[in-house]
Amino acid sequence: MARAPSVPALMPGMVLRGRYELRRLIGEGGMSCVWEAVDRLREGSFNREARVALKLLRPSLSLREDAAQALRMEFERAQSLSHPSIVNVLDVDADGDLHFITMERLEGDLLGEVIKRLRPQHLRHDQAFAILARLGEAVAFSHDAGIVHADIKPGNVMLTHSGELRLFDFGAAWPAQREPWIHDSAERSLQGATPTYASAERLSGAAPTVRDDVFSYACLAYELLSGQHPFDRLPAHEAERRKLSPRRIPGLSRAQWRALARGLAFRREERWADMKLMLRAFLPEHATSVPLPLHYGVAAEARPVRLSGWMMLVLGGAAFAVAHYANAELPVPVRVAIDGARDWLARIVDLVV
Repeated sequence: MARAPSVPALMPGMVLRGRYELRRLIGEGGMSCVWEAVDRLREGSFNREARVALKLLRPSLSLREDAAQALRMEFERAQSLSHPSIVNVLDVDADGDLHFITMERLEGDLLGEVIKRLRPQHLRHDQAFAILARLGEAVAFSHDAGIVHADIKPGNVMLTHSGELRLFDFGAAWPAQREPWIHDSAERSLQGATPTYASAERLSGAAPTVRDDVFSYACLAYELLSGQHPFDRLPAHEAERRKLSPRRIPGLSRAQWRALARGLAFRREERWADMKLMLRAFLPEHATSVPLPLHYGVAAEARPVRLSGWMMLVLGGAAFAVAHYANAELPVPVRVAIDGARDWLARIVDLVV
């Protein structure tokens, strides 16, 4: 006969392992909850408030060995990723049937909260690209270490009050097709996938790959740059069935838009095969050197450009000429000039429509 759960109710003041004093609940999902706690062993004259965050399994999962094993694997994978933009995990432990991970305590805002506060407007593009550069580097670093995050979304990215970024929650991470990993999005599945940001392959149950992280990152990037989800928050397979396509984001160069659109492709084989390749094609030069914003500025609303009839004729003629010679065999200098004219016309169209 299965043993009945004997997990006590969590409450402020409770001490786990004679060390971690729970202070307040700071987040919860279907599979776990996160508490702010004080590590009594680290308290001292120079560290009076040694605050940490504890991620604890819910009591309903406390006796499931697969859930406890998944939590341990989440810790091992996150601990192997030493990167300034990835959350720092400290330990994995248990107090009776209470299983938990100890992590650094972060003070800041979830990226998802920032997006919601600004909607229907969005961040200035320079600020958005500074965020996307740090996040992209963290994801690429994880891939180089052989780990697919498998749940990249605004709710798993923290912007700290000190101007740093942290990617967290490696509970859905996969190095290979083995045991299911714990995840906070839905209790019905330990494997987990957030429908709004997951690829069609992930939603169909396929094991995650690097290309699925690329899709999720591209969805997040589109939302951060435009204030809107690329597919009206529909899951990828439903958006594909309806033959939806994301609207081009004003202010992006032609090359940047092509890079982002490729990341948003519904089919794996059509997406970027490597995160670094996408970042090189998508991010502006020196984006990683731009400091992260401490205050989030809203992009100014674009004003429609009014053109005279003569100017419309001139632009129409230029567009016809570019289209006519776009596929012709021409000397390299002429080809470069035509490509430049095409990008210039695309930016004009963005301003007019």
